[in-house]
Amino acid sequence: QVAVFVSVDIGRFFKVDSVELKINDKDVAGFLYTERQRKALEQGGIQRVYLGNLKEGKHQLTAIFTGIDGEGRTTQRAITHPFENDDDVVMIELKIEDNESNYRANINVEEWVL
Repeated sequence: QVAVFVSVDIGRFFKVDSVELKINDKDVAGFLYTERQRKALEQGGIQRVYLGNLKEGKHQLTAIFTGIDGEGRTTQRAITHPFENDDDVVMIELKIEDNESNYRANINVEEWVL
């Protein structure tokens, strides 16, 4: 089983509007955020965007985030993350984190280990 979560650090440099997830270049999930849901993420919430079963082996996750940057422009941020699925549950967190040095948001990936 594979689970994908989204979290937001502070949200000053990128206000997330939507996310689209692909695994092995196939669309698996998408979500459009309301203002209330976005605020919940910015206050420390974590959202499960995808839960599904995959065959054992190597896979590739692609996440495309659409949102508003710090200057009010619509922008997209994307990340690709290779991962391996075995007998255990794979849990992946996509973290949208503010970067103070360049005033942009970075998307970082963390695989949870149980």
